[in-house]
Amino acid sequence: MALLLIIVILTCKVAHIADACADSKEAPRFCWGGQVLYQKYCPGFQNYSQYTCFGGSSLGCACKTLYRAMDGQCVPYDQCEAHANRDVDIRTGRHLKRVAEAPGETSKKMPVIPSNPVTVPGDSNYEEAARQLIKSPKVLELLMMSEDSYVHDPCLCLKSTWLADATEGAERTVDCYDYRKWLIVPHTIQNLEGKEKLMKITRDAEFTVENTGGRTKVYLQHATRVDGTSHTDSSIFRLMNEYEVLVAKTTCVTLTFGSPVDGKQQCMIWGIRAEGKVEENDCYNSSASVCDDMTSAVESRKSDPCHAYDEQDKRLTKKAQEEQGIKA
Repeated sequence: MALLLIIVILTCKVAHIADACADSKEAPRFCWGGQVLYQKYCPGFQNYSQYTCFGGSSLGCACKTLYRAMDGQCVPYDQCEAHANRDVDIRTGRHLKRVAEAPGETSKKMPVIPSNPVTVPGDSNYEEAARQLIKSPKVLELLMMSEDSYVHDPCLCLKSTWLADATEGAERTVDCYDYRKWLIVPHTIQNLEGKEKLMKITRDAEFTVENTGGRTKVYLQHATRVDGTSHTDSSIFRLMNEYEVLVAKTTCVTLTFGSPVDGKQQCMIWGIRAEGKVEENDCYNSSASVCDDMTSAVESRKSDPCHAYDEQDKRLTKKAQEEQGIKA
């Protein structure tokens, strides 16, 4: 009798969520109580409480590949601002009037912080600091990026883990987190989970730091496998093979690439993630006036699906090790 009751409850729950996700841009996803529903959110999104799951576990409608806007719709990144005028309650589907900004309240756009004069790239200190960072055993993350370039980035998050030191740099992974289609979807949950899931795709790469013509540069290429082969991808998640160092610290590095926009450099900041606001890192403060509009490439720990993915992976790995009697 208890089993029958559970089946009835689950059937009703699935029917309800399937009906709620009638929009072809959405897919049902499991979500544990207290966690934010896994999906991409538009910059400046504030209604995370409406997408926080409750109870032991629940189901919610997540945008498949697009971004969740403030008005609750799934939209392309370049339409986020146009859909930022209304809030929506996902439990009722009703749109709510957005509270107007208080008089004098500034925009949420990343401020350009006046910086100290930026040393010319190629400074020997930059070369050593960049090499030291690349050889760091800590995880490096893409923290910030010029907004025009970030729109075309294929990954939800980018991280890098140290593998081995090299003379002029190190061999590290490049980890791309993104929602991808399952290779095999069990028929029994196909309508429940949808066909997409947050995954981590990894490539091994060789990072080299060199001073070329008085300028410090970082070179990136596929690492050679044990059998002498390497990945056949033309690029590593659309990353370039060469970057110029604008600023380098022991905890972060600002890299420039491509052609300037309105006289400003296209930049990306990689570094060791710290607590607090990402724009408070040393590299941003030293290069904001030189780089084109920068945007955060990470979310807060509480709402970051990539961080949640890593934490769950750690728990599962630890559990597997304990079951096999392996000490971490």
